[in-house]
Order: sequence, then C-alpha cells, then structure tokens
Amino acid sequence: MIKLNQNITRPLINGNYAHLSYLEQNEIIKEIPVLATSLKIIRGIKGIKEEAYRNKVKKFIDCLGKLDDIKKNRLIEESKKDLHRRCKIGNSLVSSIEQSESLVKIEYLAIAFKAFIHGDINDHEIKLIYHIIRNSFTEVLVDIIENDTPSFDLKYTVSSGLSYIELSNILSEKSNLDSFYRLSPATKLLKKAWKTYK
Repeated sequence: MIKLNQNITRPLINGNYAHLSYLEQNEIIKEIPVLATSLKIIRGIKGIKEEAYRNKVKKFIDCLGKLDDIKKNRLIEESKKDLHRRCKIGNSLVSSIEQSESLVKIEYLAIAFKAFIHGDINDHEIKLIYHIIRNSFTEVLVDIIENDTPSFDLKYTVSSGLSYIELSNILSEKSNLDSFYRLSPATKLLKKAWKTYK
C-alpha cells in the first residue's frame, strides 16, 4: 500500500464535511464539471483515498487564491461556450490532482491553472504542463522549475516531458551529447508561471 503524505490526509480524516461544502460552493470548481462531479460522488464515501483527494482539491483552491471578477467571469463565459473543451481541461486537471503524490505538485497545478486563467497558457499547453507535473518526480520538478541552473541532469527528464534532445545540432557538431538537452517549451512556460504567480 502506498503511504500517503500526512499533510494530504490529516484535515479531513475525521469526516469533517465543512471542507467539502466549502469546495463544492467554490465558483471555479463549479465551472470545471469533472472536478465538481468528482467531489459530489465522494461526498458519501469515507475512505483515506477519498479524504486525500478532497484535501488535494482544497490545497489546489487555496493555492489558486482569490481571482478578480473579470478573470473569473471570462473563465465562466468561455467554459459555457465550449463544453467539450471544458470537459477535456477538467479531465486533465482531475487526473493530475488525483495522481499527485505531493502537495508541491498541487501547488504547481494551481500556478499553471492561474496562468491559464490569465491567458498566459492556452488549452494545449495546460494539458502538456499537467502531463509533465503528473509524470515527474517531485524533487526533479522542484529543482528544474525553481532553479535557474538545475542540478539534475536533463537527459534523465526527457520521458517526463521536462526536457527534450535537440537533434538538429547533433549531426553537425561532434561534441558531447549531454550538451544537446534542453528544457521543453511547456517546462519553460511552467517556470515563467511559477516566477509570475507563486
């Protein structure tokens, strides 16, 4: 059995549904249909996994913070125009929150979502960023996002999407292959969002 982070499970473990009601009333959650529905489904279930999920959603909302009415209304209006788009972004967010094994990843998800709300990240980019956050080791993710010169070797982060290898220069230069690894465009967007919205 996976040992869950105590910070994730502690606040709601005693069946305190005040947090759940707070989350269900949040206007942003109401506009992300998959996320809102998932909270309603687990309202009647009392288990550690469900409690952890609720705490993750609460952490996400807390990190998202208060949005000004203009941004909030723009998000609501755009989501009403295209239900398919709304569901895809909601699905991506729900699976990312659910699969996050640390609260740091939840913070990054909220930062990326805030950048999305502000128009700094588009639909495709937000899904790529969620994929990167979901598939990266927390320590590596923190090192690469929060440091100008990461200590982790980028060649080990290609599979998560944090980096890529620049193939165009490999054939023309006969130097060490390690010098051809670069941060992916989505990683650069997340770094920029972190610096802007943290």
